[in-house]
Amino acid sequence: MTEMYRQLLEIQGKNLRRRRLEATDPTSWGVFHSAVEAYDAVFQQVLKPFDSLRALAKDIWQKNRRLVVVDFMGTNAVPGIVGQHGKGISMAFTKPQLEGKLGAPVIAGDLFTHEPWSQLDQWLALPGRKYINLAVAKPGGGIKPSQIEKHPLLSFMLPRRIYRRLDPNNGFFITQLNVPHKFKGALFEWKDELEKNQIEVILDADAEIPIMKLIKSTHSPYNLPLPPIFLQ
Repeated sequence: MTEMYRQLLEIQGKNLRRRRLEATDPTSWGVFHSAVEAYDAVFQQVLKPFDSLRALAKDIWQKNRRLVVVDFMGTNAVPGIVGQHGKGISMAFTKPQLEGKLGAPVIAGDLFTHEPWSQLDQWLALPGRKYINLAVAKPGGGIKPSQIEKHPLLSFMLPRRIYRRLDPNNGFFITQLNVPHKFKGALFEWKDELEKNQIEVILDADAEIPIMKLIKSTHSPYNLPLPPIFLQ
């Protein structure tokens, strides 16, 4: 526990923005203009029984007559996921040269700071929204491996923030996990911990970048539990 708090303090200290900017590499972020088909290809192993994010989104709409989709760290996939139903928005770290090239409504900013999340909460507060039914995150190469090795908690800070905003009645979160190589084995322990906490999990740790699907229920905790390795 002491080590976890030490890392949190280091990440959240005075050099917060510099560290996070150092950790982020928009020039290698291939997801900025990725269409939904690229997402389907990456997430196919955890999408089952559905063959696409659009099919999953349609199923959510048919069951709830409500659909709120947020793409974290991407810009173009939301229209293809939402289709003719529901609401959707993207959140992405951008630099000036990328402004004006984004193909969908986007909250632009450093996702490791408060402001974009405040904007998202304002958007969710509009009528017919409140919770996220389907969250996706495909950061790809947008986070530098060297910084993840130095600050592994960075890999789990965004999932925790996203999870809090999921619909407590079967909210879906499908994500890549940019974890240090030494943490890949710990993902199975994390999966067990999440399942103990009534969070449904499908994990593909064999992917080049591990991918995971979480389903939050009314029996799940408010906060996403951290991997046990951080609690030792």
